[in-house]
Amino acid sequence: LMNVSYVEPLETFLRIVKIIAFDIDEVLRLGCVGNWTAVSRYVAKLSMVLGAGIIVGMAHVFAVVVRHDGDFQRRRATLVAVLGTLGLIFYTSVTVLMLQP
Repeated sequence: LMNVSYVEPLETFLRIVKIIAFDIDEVLRLGCVGNWTAVSRYVAKLSMVLGAGIIVGMAHVFAVVVRHDGDFQRRRATLVAVLGTLGLIFYTSVTVLMLQP
C-alpha cells in the first residue's frame, strides 16, 4: 500500500476523528466469515445505517403512540435529531476511510 505522511495538524485531526468513526470490520469481524471486498464492506455499512434508521423510526412511532398520545407533530424534532446523528456517524466513517492512506 501507499505510505502517505500528513502534516501535523491534519494528522492529529485524523487520529481524533478515527475515534468517532464507526468501522464495521472492527465491530462485527466480517473477515472471519469470508473475504470481503471494499465495495461489500461499504454496502454492509450502508445497509447497517439504513437498518438502524428503520429501527429508530419504528421505535419512535411506538414511543410517540404510547407515551405522547400520537402527537407526531411535536415529537418530529427528536426523530430528525437522531436520524441526523446516524447520518453524521456514517458520513464521518466514510470521510475517514477516504482520507486514510
